[in-house]
Amino acid sequence: MKPPIETAAIFTGLTSKVDRSLSLRFTTPEVTPEIAAVYFNYLQTSGYLLFSPNQFSEKDIPDKDAPDDGKSPATRLRNVLYVLYKQKCEDGSDFESYYRSQMERMIEHFKAKLLP
Repeated sequence: MKPPIETAAIFTGLTSKVDRSLSLRFTTPEVTPEIAAVYFNYLQTSGYLLFSPNQFSEKDIPDKDAPDDGKSPATRLRNVLYVLYKQKCEDGSDFESYYRSQMERMIEHFKAKLLP
């Protein structure tokens, strides 16, 4: 696992993208070639950005034990269901139908645990 980058930065701009995401731009203070090499190692890598106009505290840092693959829990669940679908379904059904039926089963399972 690569070590996190921690640096002072100026938030210099943003651009909206067609997929409704944003491209953010930051400018760092002058860096040595060694530090620049660390930054270049992160190009095209998913991660998390924590920015504050001031110093941040330990409580601001997200849980270090959370998966760092950049996927939300919902995306991870969908991916697992897709693999299960590929392994078990040979009846010609499409994945969307399988996904919806499995999600409905899970919803009903947890609804049954709710207090009246």
